[in-house]
Amino acid sequence: MLRSPVARTAFAAASALAVALIGAPAPARAEIVVGESLDWLVVSRPHVAVMRVVEVVESPVKGGATWTTRTVRLERVGVMKGEPPETATFERHVSVGAAPGRGAPRVFAPKENGEMLVFFRVEEGGREAGEVRVDQAIDLERPATGGLTDVAFTTDFAILDDGDTIVKTAEARLALIEAAAAKAKRDGEPPAERARPANFFAAQRGFIRFEIPYDTAAYRALWSGSSCYLVVPADHALRAEIVKATASADVHERAEAAERLLSYPDAEARAILRKLLVDPGTSRVTVHGETKETFTIYPVRQAAYETLRALGEDVEEPEGYWKD
Repeated sequence: MLRSPVARTAFAAASALAVALIGAPAPARAEIVVGESLDWLVVSRPHVAVMRVVEVVESPVKGGATWTTRTVRLERVGVMKGEPPETATFERHVSVGAAPGRGAPRVFAPKENGEMLVFFRVEEGGREAGEVRVDQAIDLERPATGGLTDVAFTTDFAILDDGDTIVKTAEARLALIEAAAAKAKRDGEPPAERARPANFFAAQRGFIRFEIPYDTAAYRALWSGSSCYLVVPADHALRAEIVKATASADVHERAEAAERLLSYPDAEARAILRKLLVDPGTSRVTVHGETKETFTIYPVRQAAYETLRALGEDVEEPEGYWKD
């Protein structure tokens, strides 16, 4: 996924076409959805805690309303990462009405005295800058299996529905983080840059954004009429497949791989990216504005150049580069 205006326009056009092809069964408002794996939540959120549900309050449902606000008050039981607050309160808007049918996703419905695995964010702008807020909260007693947030997605597109397994998975990821930090300290390397929650257009630094296969639990939980993606940590185990994809026959797969090499900034990756600056692959993009214009772009060259620049390399713009 490229970040240039032409690429964004092309992606939007492709998404609109996909929605049109889906037809009547699609939701009234089709959306591209990006979920976050449990492992990525552990990596990217600065504070993580196990908390007990003190109180759950639902706002009255009036008239024919199909949604209500569920307010959850928590107190800390144990610290897993950072310095989470001792107490917290958050809200979720949840669907109400007819009971779900057999096989329907389990909805977010925490009960008092149950425990939750809670991920906190720190507000970075405006009057709320510096405030610590609940970002996601996974019910450990009855984990939700549907929805964009508060669901324990695995890195292989499954959903964990057992509290003990969820906690063990989070602990295993924390152990990897601590081991990597200890190794960096022994080797005299600077501390790793703090990971941040990833939006759709964020450069893939420290994470990989995979399109979710349609026949998986994650797809069924997240699908909203268009493409679904899942963010996972950029583990070393993924590197070989990404390097292999830089030689794919598909121009867009090569471009995506070039972007993903941002998370693996070693000498080999930089050499591969430099070779991709002359990749012959092209793509035709039509932009509809006041006039209709069609452009030829080089997606792989574009991605390789932007990745090299992000890695601090001094490189010249490749032939055919589309300037922002």
